[in-house]
Amino acid sequence: MSKYDFDLITLGAGSGGTRASRVSAQQYGAKVACVELPFGFVASDSFGGAGGTCVIRGCVPKKLLVYGSMFAEDFSDARGFGWQFNGSTKHDWPTLLSKKSKEVERLNGVYLKLLRGAGVTMFEGRASLMGAHTVKVELSAGGTKTITGKHILIATGGKPVKAPIPGSEYAITSDEALTLEEMPGNSIVIVGAGYISVEFASIFRGFGADVHLMYRKPLPLTGFDEECREQVAENMKCRGIQLYGSTSPTKIEKGEDGLYTVHYEQDGKQGSCRAGVVMFGTGRNPNTHDIGLEALGIKLDKRGGIVVDEFSCTNVPHIYAIGDVTDRLALTPVAIMEGMAFAATVFGGKATKPIYELVPSACFVQPPLTYVGLTEEAAVENLSGDLDIFVSKFRPLKYTISGREEKTLMKIIVHVKTNKVVGVHVCGPESPEMLQGIAIALKAGATKADFDATVWREAAALQDAFFGIDGNLVARNLQRVQAALRRARVGPHHFAGSTGYGHGDLGRAALDEVMAEVMGAEAALVRTQFVSGTHAIATALFSVLRPGDEMLAVAGKPYDTMEEVIGLRGTPGHGSLREWGVSYRELPLTEQGHVDLAGLEQAVQQSHRLRVAFIQRSCGYALRPTLSIADIGEAVAVIKGANPGVVVVVDNCYGEFTEDCEPCAVGADLAAGSLIKSPGGTIAPGGGYVAGRSELVAAAAARLTAPGVGIDAGCVSGTTLRLMFQGLFLAPQMVGEALKGGRLVAAVMEAQGFRATPGSREAGAAGARPSCITAVELGSAERMIAFCRAVQRSSPVGAYVQPVPGATPGYSDEVIFGDGTFIDGSTAELSADGPLRPPYVVYCQGGTHWTHWAHVLESVTKALEELKKLP
Repeated sequence: MSKYDFDLITLGAGSGGTRASRVSAQQYGAKVACVELPFGFVASDSFGGAGGTCVIRGCVPKKLLVYGSMFAEDFSDARGFGWQFNGSTKHDWPTLLSKKSKEVERLNGVYLKLLRGAGVTMFEGRASLMGAHTVKVELSAGGTKTITGKHILIATGGKPVKAPIPGSEYAITSDEALTLEEMPGNSIVIVGAGYISVEFASIFRGFGADVHLMYRKPLPLTGFDEECREQVAENMKCRGIQLYGSTSPTKIEKGEDGLYTVHYEQDGKQGSCRAGVVMFGTGRNPNTHDIGLEALGIKLDKRGGIVVDEFSCTNVPHIYAIGDVTDRLALTPVAIMEGMAFAATVFGGKATKPIYELVPSACFVQPPLTYVGLTEEAAVENLSGDLDIFVSKFRPLKYTISGREEKTLMKIIVHVKTNKVVGVHVCGPESPEMLQGIAIALKAGATKADFDATVWREAAALQDAFFGIDGNLVARNLQRVQAALRRARVGPHHFAGSTGYGHGDLGRAALDEVMAEVMGAEAALVRTQFVSGTHAIATALFSVLRPGDEMLAVAGKPYDTMEEVIGLRGTPGHGSLREWGVSYRELPLTEQGHVDLAGLEQAVQQSHRLRVAFIQRSCGYALRPTLSIADIGEAVAVIKGANPGVVVVVDNCYGEFTEDCEPCAVGADLAAGSLIKSPGGTIAPGGGYVAGRSELVAAAAARLTAPGVGIDAGCVSGTTLRLMFQGLFLAPQMVGEALKGGRLVAAVMEAQGFRATPGSREAGAAGARPSCITAVELGSAERMIAFCRAVQRSSPVGAYVQPVPGATPGYSDEVIFGDGTFIDGSTAELSADGPLRPPYVVYCQGGTHWTHWAHVLESVTKALEELKKLP
């Protein structure tokens, strides 16, 4: 039996303390206690709360306010794109603060639940050290409790400080700024040059306040790259923030009118500024006061931070410290890393040092500034030899129309001797998301040659296009799916499922209703009984065509798997349309890859037996453009004008949600596709759909099942139904990511000298293309195989598998697939494939996030480089 109450006592349940406690208890089986003050929005000797600074009075609430303030910019920019607003766009500050507070309280509860769920014993109160193994807790409920532990971990974080000037008691800190009951009515003075000051300056300016930012150095953000600091200052000025460089406040006075006068010295001259609120963002000090450190002789640095060794141990054995209280690198992810390293060292039996190199950092000034690695100044000081500095400064595409005069700056620092990239800095919209992937590249030792493979450079250049896809296409399509779900009154009872015949399945009926509305159709048939997109399309065709009828392929040669359905090849006796007595004609596309509208009118009028005009929307395994909704609408108008009785059937595979409406909305009679492509949102386990005119959908249902059975049958499990609904809801977002990935594939491969269809610059106004497929012409079987193998290696499933070309049902040539997907054949997840035939084209599809394609393309470019080295 242990002589201690606990194996570990943690002081503080912030990000670092929580992670250390949970991992020690849950992963290593330690008996852990954690002491934390009662919850409070403003930290003090009496209030704190689980989640710590980041969750309660730091990253999380600050970013919520950042998001809120950015809408002012969006409203302003939207006018340049033709949006008109009737009346004012007034903001209600109390509403935001209330919602922010509720979210913070929720997260505080989540942290407590996580700790208790891991088996950690929680004590609410104030802790102080009484010895190397003893902690006294002044319980918030009253009384005290003394507990002992073999190890003690101090993770009490930091606290904001004010400049020691007369009148500083009138100023607030970031803690209070996050809880202001009302916005500063006229103006606010913010003192400080760090993250906190510039971020809050952007926040308050975004909400319309008159902001004055004072700092001692000539530029804000000391420690960041000098050129980036200049860009931040320029951007802040453009947004109307008044900057006071080389300025030190000397005194704050409160007037009888309730306003404050801030006296300051700037370049040897005296000045003053009046404001309704004064805020100090002059840093944070380690929270080491009055917790018993001095009595135990624990060493502190000049700022009161606990001095620790490389394993986070203090000079007193068994007492450790992590996070902001150690005054090392005050970032939440770093505190979490230190907590995990501590747990592995003390309880996991594996001495683990926290790693502080190449930690990415983001300052959420607007637009954000992010970096990883060395600044130019630090590189000059610490590295021997020459440096190459690559800088690009440009006005984002979005701003050329919105009229915003603001520049994005991108900077890459290269150590010439090693060719390694030692620093990357980006000041511009979406830079925090962009830099996460770049940080991984630097961690892996990326060289300038690796960057010249263009993946991340091209990704950076496409950020405006990506924003357009999200802000326009994805947003609109999500709205129409959401509207359809709402109108169908979808609820948990729709996920019950059915067995046997499937009669009376409310969920299946509701899903049909939702899909019909989303597709702009009268009715829809959504069934797991469709085994593929080809099956759904064939069902639609067979339900309409009868012996003696004729079918016209409007967009040239159809996809390989359709050839056997039509009867152009395949096994005799399997019941193709040709064997069914249906004749077939093709209308070639124009040389530019468009529907031959003049030829189409003649082709429709040529035969009175013509029953179906078949339009394949995607390129399939052909090097031709995917048809847009406008293309399909024009073709439908010509067909119906020449013969209103012709039924237009559209193969909609890979086209769903690539535009803001579907083929039925422009007159197509039927559209069909697969759920393991776009409309399944990457999570539907199988199935397909047919949507269109009610009587034609009913005929398709009878063909799928049997006459007399039709649309009212077909069992489906509740789990599958839920995934089909959820997948449809996720589909717009997943398609948006696939479209971004396709743009990136095209850009990177074009930079490597290959032809891509559609090209990286072929896009609509929203930055989107009408297909999730990007075809890359590689020119040799060897490159094609190398490409697909690189895709497979970067897949989440079967990454150990090496794809080889082989015979595949439905295809006349050998086909190679790189598609390590969770759902078999779900090209929407991310895949690359194609038939091994000249000109050796690989067809890239899907992607649940464009950054997955970025990592895949890194592997692809390396594989193609290796091919060049072969004899």
